[in-house]
Amino acid sequence: MVETLEHLIQQAADHPRHPRGSLYRELLRSQTFLLGVDQPLPDGPEVRVSRKARDFAAWADRDPELGGIWVPVFPARDDVGEFVRACRLRAPGGKEFVWMEHQPGEVFRLLRGVRYFAGLRLTLELGTQVSVPWSLVRSLGEGRVPEDTPELYELPVARLAIPEGVPIAYGRADLGGRQGEGKLLCLPAAGHFVAEDLRKLVRLDLGRNGVVWMVCRHFLQVLRYLKSLGASREEIRPAGTCGVSDTAGAGRYLRDILHSLIGFEMYGEAESLCDWLARKGDEAFAWMCQAAILGKTGRLDECAEFCGKAAAKYPAELSFRVNGVRALIALGRTEEARKSAGAALKDFPGDEALLALLKGSGDVS
Repeated sequence: MVETLEHLIQQAADHPRHPRGSLYRELLRSQTFLLGVDQPLPDGPEVRVSRKARDFAAWADRDPELGGIWVPVFPARDDVGEFVRACRLRAPGGKEFVWMEHQPGEVFRLLRGVRYFAGLRLTLELGTQVSVPWSLVRSLGEGRVPEDTPELYELPVARLAIPEGVPIAYGRADLGGRQGEGKLLCLPAAGHFVAEDLRKLVRLDLGRNGVVWMVCRHFLQVLRYLKSLGASREEIRPAGTCGVSDTAGAGRYLRDILHSLIGFEMYGEAESLCDWLARKGDEAFAWMCQAAILGKTGRLDECAEFCGKAAAKYPAELSFRVNGVRALIALGRTEEARKSAGAALKDFPGDEALLALLKGSGDVS
């Protein structure tokens, strides 16, 4: 019921660290509404039209710090109107605002196709919103109730040294399940975070000083802060490549940020940074990361098409061939996958990844 969902959203907004299992279950069985922009509709007390998934424009907000897109989702159509009035929004010329109704579970699958999609914000009014990040929207889109524990990640850089004299604050964070509480570290000078952000944590091993945890969003703020202090490359080193080549030419700091975003499953923010890097002249590296993001987010048709275009422009980059073949296999387009893998092996003879994919597509010759 609408009243139940509204109550659970209000409760989650008032108590951001409380369990949300009931909220997620109610979401899966409730209608939801988006704020859309459409052609002016005929006059009448209520006019209904149908739109295909690709034919509507939904209102969204962009994170000013990280660039991801957050889409407000409403439990009732009246909440849509209140939001428009509270924000004093104006529709583009020749258009008007409409509310868009979606059946239970439908909106979560649709929104994952939004470019730079970081997550949705369950919205009662402007000051009452509950964030649901991409990783949880994925679970909801598959009809599953997300795990009601913080998302825990490993450190995406091999070394993070905090210079002497930088003020450090400690607290406690609930790690969920059997892990109980953990020690929370933050650098107040690097930036601030809210209680909602404690649902996404990264593990830091301080050696003799034990293990501590940091809010993922704050970790990104810390990387930026250390760069502003002139931290050397020995103080920040990438732990892995997240599926892209380390020989690419992105700036060191931006490479660390991008690896971290991908490692934290903050794919919308990572995609936004890829776009920026490509415009700034680091297209090859940005496209390698973009291909990895498309595969990880399940946008397989887009991934296959993108990798084909990228491989034609950068034929010496193996990752485009591998990711493209992998996407084709996942789509069930095995004949295309075999042809693509065979063509790639002519340029990269004996490559183990391509040979394994070729075997997996059913060609054992």
